[in-house]
Amino acid sequence: MKSSNAELLAKLTELARDLEFPVSCSSHPIHPFIWEIEMQGELSIENLLKTETPNFLGYSEGGKIMRTGDLEEYWQFVRSQAENLSPETLPSYQTLIDLLKSHLTNVELLKIRTLHDPKDSFHIIVGMTKSGEWIGISPNIPTDAEDCDQMGIYNTEQIFSTAYQPQTEITVNLLNRLQPILQDLEFYEPEIFGFYTDKGWTVRVGTTREIMIHSLLEAVGFARTFPVCKLFHEEEYYGEEVEDAKVYLVLDDFLAENITNLRTYMFGMTVSYVFYIIGQTPSGDWAGVTSLAAWA
Repeated sequence: MKSSNAELLAKLTELARDLEFPVSCSSHPIHPFIWEIEMQGELSIENLLKTETPNFLGYSEGGKIMRTGDLEEYWQFVRSQAENLSPETLPSYQTLIDLLKSHLTNVELLKIRTLHDPKDSFHIIVGMTKSGEWIGISPNIPTDAEDCDQMGIYNTEQIFSTAYQPQTEITVNLLNRLQPILQDLEFYEPEIFGFYTDKGWTVRVGTTREIMIHSLLEAVGFARTFPVCKLFHEEEYYGEEVEDAKVYLVLDDFLAENITNLRTYMFGMTVSYVFYIIGQTPSGDWAGVTSLAAWA
């Protein structure tokens, strides 16, 4: 680790010691971290989700939020379920599979852990069009998007959104063929909520894989990006608690003074959410803190 990053990490560790994520129904520690580009690659939503998260009480597995799944096994499961439903469901799935296989390269199934339960996960499918753009689809899993509003930390107007329109006729044509199929197509998620079924998929495109995955996970409510989250919220404390809570203000100030381009990533769909408050170091790498919040 670069000496400047090591010094920054040491100071963050000192300031975050014994602190828990505030304004939460749970008690999870705040973990400082350094992201060195030379060792870990460029910072992106996908790379962040594929790194090991800390172990949190009540979320003991830790580990990666995003993993690669077995696409053929997933298709076989979908076919086995579709045969038991409406007559048009199986042909619609076959049409979808044929479209993706014939029009995309680098097709991949990704498993996303919901964080509500370490075992719960849903699937997204991504691939590159023949014109070099990226496209991805995700089932419309229900989310509790109001949780943050209720806690008074964020509101929907603060969310940084990633809007992208396809730039090539090849991608536009594929998108136009996919959307009618996906709009009311049933989905089957055997590893979420004890086996969950519903209708409707979301599709998103991007110039790069990173832009597409960010946009897709944002569209279904799993990934949100905000202006930097302030850990100190004076309105949440009373009397002498305010002075005790100012240790969070010290950490806020240190982050603001020593790290640039600060932003907050929030990952999760219901009850449990992982937060990353992160920005660029003077050396051009990334640093910040991460924790888990739970709102019942």
